Amino acid sequence: MSKITGKTTQIKTVRTALLTQFQDHFSDFLGDLDEVLDNRLVKTCGKLLEVLWLIRSTSGLLLSELGAYILSPMQAPAGTKRLSNLLRSAKWSAEHVREYLYKRGTAYVEKSLQSNRTMLLIWDTSQIEKPESQQLEGLTSLVCQKMRRLARFRLRFSGVYKGPQVNVPGYRWAGLLLCNLSGGQQLWDFSWWSNRGAHPTWFIRLRWKLLKDVRKHLGNQVLHVFDRGFAGKPWLTLLCQGQDRFVIRWPKGYHLIDAKGRLKKTYQHSIGKKAMSSRKYWDKKNKEWKRNRILYMPVRHPELPDVLLYLVISRPLKKGRQPWYLLTNEIVDSKAKAWEIVGAYQKRWQIEMTFRFAKSELAIESPRLWKWENRMKFLAIVALVYDFLCTLLQPENFKLARKILRLGCHRTGNKLKNVSLPMYRLRQACFNLIIINQNSG
Repeated sequence: MSKITGKTTQIKTVRTALLTQFQDHFSDFLGDLDEVLDNRLVKTCGKLLEVLWLIRSTSGLLLSELGAYILSPMQAPAGTKRLSNLLRSAKWSAEHVREYLYKRGTAYVEKSLQSNRTMLLIWDTSQIEKPESQQLEGLTSLVCQKMRRLARFRLRFSGVYKGPQVNVPGYRWAGLLLCNLSGGQQLWDFSWWSNRGAHPTWFIRLRWKLLKDVRKHLGNQVLHVFDRGFAGKPWLTLLCQGQDRFVIRWPKGYHLIDAKGRLKKTYQHSIGKKAMSSRKYWDKKNKEWKRNRILYMPVRHPELPDVLLYLVISRPLKKGRQPWYLLTNEIVDSKAKAWEIVGAYQKRWQIEMTFRFAKSELAIESPRLWKWENRMKFLAIVALVYDFLCTLLQPENFKLARKILRLGCHRTGNKLKNVSLPMYRLRQACFNLIIINQNSG
């Protein structure tokens, strides 16, 4: 009996600490919002943040469903109306959320730099598909990625799909994630755009705006990490002109100039050259240990001959794996620095997991708001919830996170114990501690 009483006391203590952490995290944002909105709308926003944090549902962003959670199932229409009033208010916009994230991100970078940690800013893009929608404002045409997944070849079950690509309505999505090589992450920005509707834009304009915001708040304190979709002369020129630190995965067919002035394709720079170092690392994507070899050399871009760049080549030992060609303006003059560049690009997988978590766990594809501006406000609030979950897994909250996972969602086995960022399990644990234990207690 004493053991049960002791565990109940621990659960109450952790639940109180968790709720205090939640209130402290959003107190500044709700205080800023209180300066421009009515107090009732601010309270509705605070309740919405709490519901989005705890309630797990595949249709979790439908206003009719959220209205029942904010008040009660019997008062669902009234709760839905409160949410509509909050999102329709012209006194605030998604920019308020963005500025709040920038403020938190700047403080996070300054704190990490004091500990001599290399800060990374990972860029990537995704899309939100709305296959059944036709009348929502701002929808554009997207190549259906879900169709690609469903049509891929499966041994003994299907053949290869050879039909045309399937296009569906939706809108595009860009994400910027702050993290460091030693662990921990924090959201810098989520942006959505479409080239149709009342607010058309294009990615080249959006990424230039995002880059200017990063320069304004962070300067060159972070190392930008890009995938092959950002490779090319225009983006490379912008980065070099602004003296931004960057790592780009460079396509193997693009041309670069070697130290002797010879123009070659990227993959030709490593032909006949031995690796300089070899190391074992943990592949988070495939959940296995792998061994890589590296090679690095100075190169120049044909259109930017005055800018000295370095090409770091990561060669996997396993057959069938393509090497990484990483182009950077960091000075790579040692094996340790080359491995740091490879490690920085390996961290890029975290933003892929961010997109996956937002779609599957936060149900970010489910909103059906008619107006574009209202939808952007709603999705910005979802971004705040994800930022809070990232905060719970930062090193300073490590002890609290361990207690939350142990008491709220206990699991056995090394597979789950070795997960570096257990976001799904953490959200389930929060739900069990706050909702289930509160109702049972």
